[in-house]
Amino acid sequence: MADLEYHEMAWAERTIDFYGGDDGDQEVPAWHSAWEGDMDSEASTEVMQLDPSTFPPGTKIIIKAPVCPSCEEHRYDNSSHCHCGHDWSQFDEQWA
Repeated sequence: MADLEYHEMAWAERTIDFYGGDDGDQEVPAWHSAWEGDMDSEASTEVMQLDPSTFPPGTKIIIKAPVCPSCEEHRYDNSSHCHCGHDWSQFDEQWA
């Protein structure tokens, strides 16, 4: 299968919440993230599959989805066919 293009749909950067803790005086690891369609980015101390305390400040995560070679729309879900009819099964098999 030919190399596919990818569409960047989200990002997160490891930051520090300098006003964390019960008294607001602790430095707490956090993720600052934005998703496609969001009006603004936000900071969160919630675990996003990757615990922010295990990464140094400045670490970046970029989430990209494959772009359909037929219609050039990025893949929105786990369905086996694109809305244009493209069959994703061959692409999916390489990750099995």
